[in-house]
Amino acid sequence: MSRQPYHTSPAINEQLRTLNEEGWEQAVLSQLPADYEAQAYQLGAFERERELQRPAQVLRAVLAYVLCGMSFRKLACWAVLIGLPNLSDTAWRKRIRLCQAWLFWMLQELLTPSQPVIPVVAISAEIRSIKLVDATRLKERGGSGDDYRVHVAYDLATGRLAQVSLSDRHGAESFSRFVLQPNDVIVGDGGYGYRVCVVYACTRDAFAIVRICPSTFPLQDEQGNPLDVVKWLKEKKQGTHGKQVWFEYRGKRYQARLIARSLKPEDAERARAAKVKKAKKKQHVREA
Repeated sequence: MSRQPYHTSPAINEQLRTLNEEGWEQAVLSQLPADYEAQAYQLGAFERERELQRPAQVLRAVLAYVLCGMSFRKLACWAVLIGLPNLSDTAWRKRIRLCQAWLFWMLQELLTPSQPVIPVVAISAEIRSIKLVDATRLKERGGSGDDYRVHVAYDLATGRLAQVSLSDRHGAESFSRFVLQPNDVIVGDGGYGYRVCVVYACTRDAFAIVRICPSTFPLQDEQGNPLDVVKWLKEKKQGTHGKQVWFEYRGKRYQARLIARSLKPEDAERARAAKVKKAKKKQHVREA
């Protein structure tokens, strides 16, 4: 009578393991920067070889955890099934938490153009950097489509990502998500066109360029009187116009420059139609 061994689960087929490893090497590791392992040690993502032998094993677990939506307990089981070291869920949690700086370094390296980038604009000696910021939405399986938001700052001069921030769907667009140095210029669309964002830049001796709506960004003239931006623009002819303005925020007064440029009639009509469509979608416009 035959006897069953203690472990009844069959071992991973060696041929299948080889194919799995070759696929991982070709699809992922071959695309990474040459010094990705050295950077893992330098940035604290991988400290010593004990259960795990290579930083690539940590990266594989990170990708599985993020892309497959696993819990750390499921991650530990998955790791054993594909031949990674047998670590507890707590151990994997600690390992992955140490990877933030390393992952961001790899993201920067992968998105940096291989050819030298010619700056879009010439930066004067007084300007340290020009950062273009925006946010995009990410979804998870079975989610609403707006489950996470990635906030990105792109350095216009070097042609590479400068900073990345991740939030849930409640995370609003804000300059405060980014670290600013004196003489930085940060540029945002209408989602950043609020006094709190401009003040954040001012308090760090940086400059902010944003699109504003006069109703949500009240302005003043030099004497502190409310400035009717729409009336001022109606008095002007077609073209580009500028005006020195002031605004208040939490009891403190700040100086800014308002720049307005008229659109061509067809562009203006297109912009109005887009605004109306967006408002109807959000049920902010009542049909006549």
